[in-house]
This record gives sequence, structure tokens and C-alpha cells, in this order.
Amino acid sequence: MKTKQFLVGGITLIVMLALAVGMSQAQAPRPEQVSMPLESVGSAFTYQGHLTDGGNPASGAYDFQFILYDAPSGGSQVGSIVATDDVTVTNGLFTVALDFDTVFDETRLWLEAAVRPGSSTGSYAILSPRQELTPAPYALYAVNIPAHDHFGETWIGSGANGLASVSTASSGTANGIWGEAYSSSGRGVYGRASATSGTAKGVYGRSDSLGGYGGYFMNSAGGVDVAAMGSGIIKSSADTQIVVSPFDLRAWSGGVSAAPDERGYVYLQASASGSQEVLLPVTLPARVFGVPQKLKSIKVCYQLDNASSYIDKTEAYHVDDSAGRTYFFEDDTDRTSISWTCYTVDDSTPDPIQGTVVVRFWLDYAGTGDAHEIVIGNITLTLTEN
Repeated sequence: MKTKQFLVGGITLIVMLALAVGMSQAQAPRPEQVSMPLESVGSAFTYQGHLTDGGNPASGAYDFQFILYDAPSGGSQVGSIVATDDVTVTNGLFTVALDFDTVFDETRLWLEAAVRPGSSTGSYAILSPRQELTPAPYALYAVNIPAHDHFGETWIGSGANGLASVSTASSGTANGIWGEAYSSSGRGVYGRASATSGTAKGVYGRSDSLGGYGGYFMNSAGGVDVAAMGSGIIKSSADTQIVVSPFDLRAWSGGVSAAPDERGYVYLQASASGSQEVLLPVTLPARVFGVPQKLKSIKVCYQLDNASSYIDKTEAYHVDDSAGRTYFFEDDTDRTSISWTCYTVDDSTPDPIQGTVVVRFWLDYAGTGDAHEIVIGNITLTLTEN
């Protein structure tokens, strides 16, 4: 029979608890009037209730258990059980502090309470129904604050993101983070990676759009868009391609003449059969934005008038300050196509450019005159930083 009495009293208790939450928060001062506490207030909150036993206001010591659920019946428990033993109830009134830690977000929750006499070690009488926890007016305001100022504050922690800001707009100009400084020496956004090893990045930008930009910089006054200070290095994993005109081809042996064509290629004709050489001196940057450049490959487009005369060898080398010659590559593949085609010679272990670069073609002529012309068109050199 005492269990039934607790059930009846419990219904009154739950209603009073819900009202107590609303009233205590509704009487709080306006948010802008609240002073920052010296210490955290924690996550506990106070419930006040009224308990009846046998239809009369209860008095004495009682044990309580409180559990949060994500549904009015059934559902899953949220957080831990909060138990308070030997709570003093006077004329039906009592006060209890509940601390479910950081379980409260925007999820709807229902509170289930159970009670037994403080002198008992038996089971608890579960009070039904569960009571939904509803927000007070200022709690609703707190999740919809139009603007709040954290200027000058510092957050320190070990999480993956010190600051995460996401704009979910699907169109228009939206900024995940906006920074602006009015000082003549200010920085709109400042990023620093303080690790002294590894590949830490002070600022990291990424775009998943084919037409987007991982980083976009503009000086609206016509000044510098991007400045690299310190060591002056701007590094890119993208290769650089330089197209060289075949008009710069020069006969090294005396038996070859070069006749340029207005369509952008050169006819190479021999006055004597056998092996002949032509050179192509190339001006290439040894460094770009402070980063050493390496010759990665050469692409050559050509055509033969007669397959019996062909390109016998393709090679490239640079000459250092002491007139020493270092080869990037030497390719002995015979090029014998009588229709326009292009071939590429790759250097699997490219070396840095350290002097004048020369491309040399060894031509093998089976005869002389127009019937054995070798035609060379576009020549593309690929540079890499890697």
C-alpha cells in the first residue's frame, strides 16, 4: 500500500519540480547584467518539490533517484543516475541538487523520479508519468543570442580545432571566418604554427570546387597581392611548363641548315648524309620564389619526310660556372614517325638547374635534300620543385 501512496505523491512532486525550474530561471537578471564569475558555476541545478505520503504532506528522511530519458516512455537513458539519500522532507517540502554533467543540448529529455523511505534499503517506487524538462524564457534566449562579444578572450585546449566556424549557406558570398583590422600595420587574420618540426601550417586553405581557390588574395589598392617574407619561399607542388620556340635551333655540325616556317616549326636539311647535331640553348629559371627548380622532362613534336632519316638521340645538360657539363638525361630512342607526333623524355631523378641549359638532337640522315628533311615543332620543358 505504501507504494501506491508514493505514486500519488510522486505525481505532485514532478509537477512541482518542473515549475521550480521555470520560476528560478525566469527571475534571473538580464544577460547583459550578469557579471562573469571568478569560478565556473558547474553543471548542477536545484530542484524544489512537494512530497505527500498517504495523502498527507510527508516529513522525515527519504531517498530519491533521478534518471533522464530521451522519450516519455521507453527510450534510452541519458547520462548517469543521480541518487540523493536521506533527503530531509519537512511538511512535504524538500530541496535537492541534481547534476547530470554536460548532457543538455537541444535534445528533448524527460525526467523519471523514484523514492523510498530513508530508513529503507528496498526497491524504489517509480513515479509516473515522466516529466518533460522544458526551457525557461531566458534559456531560449541563450541559444538565440543575436550578437555577443568575446573580444580579447583566449581559449586553450587540446582538441582538433581551436576554433571551428561553419557557414551553411549554399549560395552567395559566405564567410566561415571573417577577420578585419583597422590598424595601418594590422592583420585581418593571423595564423601561426608554433611547432618547430614536422609540416605544421600557420594558415591552411582548401577548396573542393574545380573552379575554386585554395587561397585567394587581392589588394584592392593595386599593391602587392601576396608577399613571402622570411626566407622568401613560395612553394608549389604543381609543375611549371615552358614552351620553347624551335626557331632557336642552331646547327652544331656544318652539314645542317635550319629553315623556319611561318606555322611555327623548322625544317632541318642536311648537305651530307650521316650523323649531324643541332643545339637548342634554353634560358630557364634556376629558382622561382626562392625554390630551386629541376628539369623534369622534355616534350618534342616532330615529323620525318623519310623514315630512313630520323632523330637518333635526345639529350639535355647544363653547363656550370667552370664549363663543366652535367647531363639531365640522354635518350637513345630512335624517332622515326613520318606523321606529326610528339614524344616525351622523362628524368626519373631530376637534378636542380645550376647553369645554362642546352638541348641537343642527334640527327641521322640517310640522304640529302628535301626528301630527307626532319621537321621539329613545339618543344616543351617541364620544371618541378619536387
